[in-house]
Amino acid sequence: EDFNNYLQDKIDWKPLQAFRKYYQSKPQSTKKGMQQVHEQGKQISRAPFGYNMVNSELIPNEEKKNSVREIYKTYLENKSLNKIAKEQGLTVNGIKKILKNHAYVGKVKFAGILAQGKHLPIIDYKLFNDVQKKIEEATRQKTIPLSTQTTQ
Repeated sequence: EDFNNYLQDKIDWKPLQAFRKYYQSKPQSTKKGMQQVHEQGKQISRAPFGYNMVNSELIPNEEKKNSVREIYKTYLENKSLNKIAKEQGLTVNGIKKILKNHAYVGKVKFAGILAQGKHLPIIDYKLFNDVQKKIEEATRQKTIPLSTQTTQ
């Protein structure tokens, strides 16, 4: 009986092939559509903190955009991520995501590729780049082996 079921599956395979091809190509067409939206400078996922999504467009939230600016500025003033998170009512991971998100300088990102967004930036490039440098320095300091660190 197992052999008969096996044969029946093989016989029925050809009519089902059209359905299989359709469902296998669906993820590719979805990704292609998302790439087109990305190339148009539109946000693909939900709005980042500090923005609202209105008719598929990112619009700065008048109240929260000042919080985003404050997060960037206080991070440069050497305030800890924990203190910033408590002050803003966010998690440390939430603060890290905000500090690394290119949306705040008017960019959109999909599949690791940045494109110019259609939305207004909340912060300028200098502030964003200064924060990225500080994050990179902090990361580099954490990855230096203890035996190579100098003490004073």
